[in-house]
Amino acid sequence: MQKILIGLTIMFGVIFFHSNSVFANNADAIAFIASFKGDVSLSRGTQQFRPEKGQLIYLDDVINTYEAGRIELEFVDESSIALGEDAELIIDAFIFDTEKAADLVADFNFVKGGFLYISGTIGKKAPEKVSLRTPMGSIGIRGTKVWGGMWDKNCYIYVEDGAISVSNEAGQVYLSHGQVTRIADPLTPPDQPVLWAQDRVDWIKSLVAY
Repeated sequence: MQKILIGLTIMFGVIFFHSNSVFANNADAIAFIASFKGDVSLSRGTQQFRPEKGQLIYLDDVINTYEAGRIELEFVDESSIALGEDAELIIDAFIFDTEKAADLVADFNFVKGGFLYISGTIGKKAPEKVSLRTPMGSIGIRGTKVWGGMWDKNCYIYVEDGAISVSNEAGQVYLSHGQVTRIADPLTPPDQPVLWAQDRVDWIKSLVAY
């Protein structure tokens, strides 16, 4: 597990180095596919197709993974998202081409499956404008590395770095480094944050590990 995560960290570092050149001639693109394995698809409008490494991602694109599928996206603000198998991500809003922090927006809809989100420039300059949504509730971030996953119809959110708020129609909780919450359904408040044993941390990270 440690070697896998070190590999992901090194890979994201290399991606960051090349990201400016990738987006230089593609002003409308908001992300690109850094890597993937297994069965994945990209839906754009009425088209659905198997993407390629380096494929540019645009607003309203829908990314799906299936059995044994994995995918990693690098965004123009140097944030990143990794998805595990049987996952779906819809990019509902993303505005980065502005100098005004108040106009920055990043809105991600994690419809299902495990994920890892690492914040970038938008998360640093305007963390209140970043929203990670799941079927069970929404996540607000502050300089964050956050993992999410489903188990036995429950949604678990774990904070590795930074701090987050997790909310739904029934309530809200705040998490900091090393804490986790569970959401049973959209109409039940998120559990009070607790610290997880290492085997549980390893489990949620394994959902997106290659």
